[in-house]
Amino acid sequence: MNRKQNSPSSEKTTIVIVASLLGVGVCVLIALLVLLFRGRAGQQPAQAVETLPPAQTFPSTSIPQSCGQATLSLGETMYRIEPVIRVADGSIAVRPDTPDVVYWVEGTDINHVFVLSPTPNNLALETMLKSGDGVTVFWEDCRFEDYTISSIQSGQIDDPTIFDQSAPGLILLLQAGPSAASFVIRGSEAQNTNTSSQSAISADLSLLDTTTSPDGTTIRVGVAILNFGASPFTITDSDVSLTPENAEPLRAISAEPPLPQEIQSGATQTIYFTFPHSSSSKAVLKVLGIEFDLP
Repeated sequence: MNRKQNSPSSEKTTIVIVASLLGVGVCVLIALLVLLFRGRAGQQPAQAVETLPPAQTFPSTSIPQSCGQATLSLGETMYRIEPVIRVADGSIAVRPDTPDVVYWVEGTDINHVFVLSPTPNNLALETMLKSGDGVTVFWEDCRFEDYTISSIQSGQIDDPTIFDQSAPGLILLLQAGPSAASFVIRGSEAQNTNTSSQSAISADLSLLDTTTSPDGTTIRVGVAILNFGASPFTITDSDVSLTPENAEPLRAISAEPPLPQEIQSGATQTIYFTFPHSSSSKAVLKVLGIEFDLP
């Protein structure tokens, strides 16, 4: 039986088909490479993204609202301060039966205007007070301001000088009605603020350690007070202040042991005072009229 052999023409046909397929494959590959190259060329170069550092949280160095209720001391009487507004017609409406409250008129930030209701104890102030008596305003943020009474006279709420804010001062109105005042107490800034109200105190003071709270909001100062006089004396809140550089004096938030404290003759009392910590780098501590520079 004879075996059939392939003819030369069939072999040529096979070669042509294989070559064609290879050619098509090469063309497809070239086309894909061209498309890929053009796609990359059309893209913008990648830009580096700037990574910002996370926001930092710093301890608050502002003065906190931490001294409690705002008060006004007038003679032996201490009043709680509450705000009140002056309406469009100029009148001020306050309760007539609040003997322990003085109303601060909102917006009087330079020349502070306060209104007292016509209770018996307030009406008696017209004859009890005199020029030269002191008035102390103790604000919620631990600032305090001392004033000296300059005049006590009858007046009306519509007096334009009462609400004038061109100069610092203090005015107390004893109000008989929403649009009337029985008398007006005017005060000016005290010349010697925060001096001890007690005279002839014989004391030797030593500054102890000073520390700042971990959150940076308060500063604690220790003071040792020796009474080398013959008589005991009492240290009160008004005998202590801290004045940051280029700022107003601050009262202590607290004292350990609490004030007032009586110090006997020959005794030494150590007291730690806590104050708001301001952003100022320097401050002056004043205790019983004696000053210490704090860094």
